[in-house]
Amino acid sequence: MKTLAILLKNFLLVSVLLTLVACKPSEVKPPADQGSNAALSAPIVTPEYLPEVKDKVSLSQGSITLTEHSKTLKETGRITDLDGDTLVNQTFETWVLENQFLIVTLVPEYGGRIISIVNKSTGNEQLYRNPVATPYGLNSGFFLYDWLQVWGGIFPTFGPEHGKAWFLPWDFEIVTNTDEEITIVMKWKDDFTTNTPPNFSRYELNTNLELSFFVTLKAGRQAVDTRIEIFNGGEYDESYEYWTNVGLAPGSDPSDIRATAGAEIIYPLDKVSTAWCVQESKCRKTISVENEASGRGNYYFEQLRHFKNWQNWGIMYAEPDMQFQNFWGVINQDNKEGLIRIADNSFTKGMKFWTFGYDSSKDIDPFSETRDTNRTYYYFRPFIELWAGNVPEFFRAKEILIGETQQQSEVYAVTEGLEGVTHANDNFLVDMRLEGEKIKASVLALYPDQEYKVRLSQMGDGSATEEMLASKDGSVAELESAFNPEAGALKLEIFSTDGDKLFTTVQ
Repeated sequence: MKTLAILLKNFLLVSVLLTLVACKPSEVKPPADQGSNAALSAPIVTPEYLPEVKDKVSLSQGSITLTEHSKTLKETGRITDLDGDTLVNQTFETWVLENQFLIVTLVPEYGGRIISIVNKSTGNEQLYRNPVATPYGLNSGFFLYDWLQVWGGIFPTFGPEHGKAWFLPWDFEIVTNTDEEITIVMKWKDDFTTNTPPNFSRYELNTNLELSFFVTLKAGRQAVDTRIEIFNGGEYDESYEYWTNVGLAPGSDPSDIRATAGAEIIYPLDKVSTAWCVQESKCRKTISVENEASGRGNYYFEQLRHFKNWQNWGIMYAEPDMQFQNFWGVINQDNKEGLIRIADNSFTKGMKFWTFGYDSSKDIDPFSETRDTNRTYYYFRPFIELWAGNVPEFFRAKEILIGETQQQSEVYAVTEGLEGVTHANDNFLVDMRLEGEKIKASVLALYPDQEYKVRLSQMGDGSATEEMLASKDGSVAELESAFNPEAGALKLEIFSTDGDKLFTTVQ
């Protein structure tokens, strides 16, 4: 029987939700203190937009091999009989979605993940994929199954530190299969119990929550659209923690997938926080301390935007969360190729950063170095891992009521030619900046074969630069206009050729 306190809590929650529904969009404002990027939180229009395209999307089947160290798993998921000298291969069935611009590969059997996104114009891989998955953290208490190994890609995690479902098989279903759109859903239900280290005791018992990971590829679109849904079909309200894990190495040669020294984390805020790295840890050596209180520090992120400055591993979180910002990702500045996640973050307000470090991972040979070589970093790998969570950091929980569905839509946009991102919606990425006496803007359309009109102006004097975009090859459109410091904020608008407004932002 529910207690009076729980009933009161639920009543207050419903009251808050009804109040939010009643608010007009203009009444929902971001926090005042957001550092120098506060202006990037201006409203952005994302209309329903389905242009006519000549492209078609296709679905095919294939297979992929995971190379890993020989081991045996107990029924609880824990490792026994690990052989650090013997490599074995597991082969999994894949489902491959392809359009004019992208090849997207799914592996439902191993954690319900997107394992590959290839940019067809360059042939380069955007997601990290480990050539040898090496177990680490055995019996350390750091992970739910008391061990972990990295394969890579984009995948849902149920619980902290990769959670409960990362190597388990997910159900698979084709939702839509037409020339215009293919949608796949991968599903998993938390319907079993296991034996976990103390930190993960919340996840020992089953919650009966159902996770669905929808993946869509549309014709003519240079992006993958996804949606995560968590449904509580059980008999009780539950508390849980969810994160989407994204392993990034954009612009990689498929024969040598890695984040290079030129990899830059695209993050629209100035500050991060961490409670995990001790003060003398190498992962803090390039962070300027801004403030530290109650054992929890806030730090400037400027130096660690660049992967080459990560001397060692590190965990950080958006401070205090994503603060109404709607994008993050990584651009490889060596070849100007990147992958940007776009989402309103109404559900995934939290963001986590992780790398093994550049210096400590760049020279690792995964085929020859194992735990038996006695090298501390034998399992380190050169990639960047960014996470989107329903809580601000690991080992917190959010409530889901009986019969409730919580969800988040996401867009994973493949970029080519952009050096940065300051604004985004589901159809466009924009890098807007001041250079001397010029306003400059770079625009990338996620339907590259369409024509668009861009207006770049200052709100005070009404002067504008208009340019028709006809990026038939997916190239970035570059615009510039004279800057008048007396004329007010910068404004960028994008219209269809019929005059429909597709994007607007004020900085």
